[in-house]
Amino acid sequence: MKQERNLLHIELIRIIAAFWVIFNHTGDRGFFLFSTYDIDTVYYWISLFLSIASKTAVPLFFMITGALLLEKDYSLKTIWLKKIFRIAVVLASFSLFFYIRKYLMGISSQLSLKAFIVELYEGNIKVSFWYLYAYIALLISLPFLRGLAKNLTDRMFLYLLGISFLYETILPCIEFILWEGEVSVNTSVRLTWLLCNIVLYPITGYYLEYRFDISKIKKQHVAAMWFLSVTGVLISCFMTCYKQMITGVLPESLSQEFHNIFMLYLCISVYITIKYLCMKIKVNRSISRLIISAGSCTFGIYLIHTVILESRLVSALWYILADGIHINRILLPLIICFVVLLIGYMITFILKKFPVIKSFI
Repeated sequence: MKQERNLLHIELIRIIAAFWVIFNHTGDRGFFLFSTYDIDTVYYWISLFLSIASKTAVPLFFMITGALLLEKDYSLKTIWLKKIFRIAVVLASFSLFFYIRKYLMGISSQLSLKAFIVELYEGNIKVSFWYLYAYIALLISLPFLRGLAKNLTDRMFLYLLGISFLYETILPCIEFILWEGEVSVNTSVRLTWLLCNIVLYPITGYYLEYRFDISKIKKQHVAAMWFLSVTGVLISCFMTCYKQMITGVLPESLSQEFHNIFMLYLCISVYITIKYLCMKIKVNRSISRLIISAGSCTFGIYLIHTVILESRLVSALWYILADGIHINRILLPLIICFVVLLIGYMITFILKKFPVIKSFI
């Protein structure tokens, strides 16, 4: 039971992250729903708030990776022959599945091994699989990240947070307010290597898991942390709205410039809060095991969730809830994402009963 409790916060964070990954791919029915409302409506701001909050998905996964992998001293052989090999096999296998699927659905006009290899190499088969490519890069960098994380003092971690706040929060806002995005600081001083997803978030996850004393946290600390995080999200909302007013157009591909400016601090709030609650609240053993089971299936959910989202079953559910029951448009995608998460969990749970598949997903 103690081991279950030690894992519980990790699995809960995984489930939350998986839910938001699904939400990220709901398009203008969920993630980009705010674009269908007028700026002066409350629905615009609620929908935009949810859109920004959903961007915690991948950073949370990277934080979990840091918490689980940076403490252990893996050999290069283990990293390459077990961990990287596993992800590479998964990437190639599921990319092949989606490559053939696009051809059968008439989305792609060619079906050849050469074209598949090129597209796999370039990462053009499935947009959402960028995470797998980034994860492979993280695993390759693991020995260096471990050395950096283990030698990180409290003062240096605060310095890291400060650097992130300067480059990821202050500068983007100032640059757009002053020059509407036409002028930006020279790329040579941006510290991209330090502030990228596969460095910043794993190190933060490691620090919060092993260096941060959660027992010293009190309710008022959690409340203050969330007040600041929500304020940060609201500032992100304002900057997104401001950009829309300045430019006059806001396609989905360009709408996310300010979604991540407070993301690190929001993710820290989520991580600390979940760990704090798991430490303070006694969870029923059956519920605990269900959470751990669902958490262990989130990788599989990530791999197949777009297929479920695009299925006739879910499409019919969208129609019934929207046009039949007339569920609120903001609440609707959240319900759909929960259903997709549940279906993905059940499918992955069954697939993991097969030994060969279990070792990969």
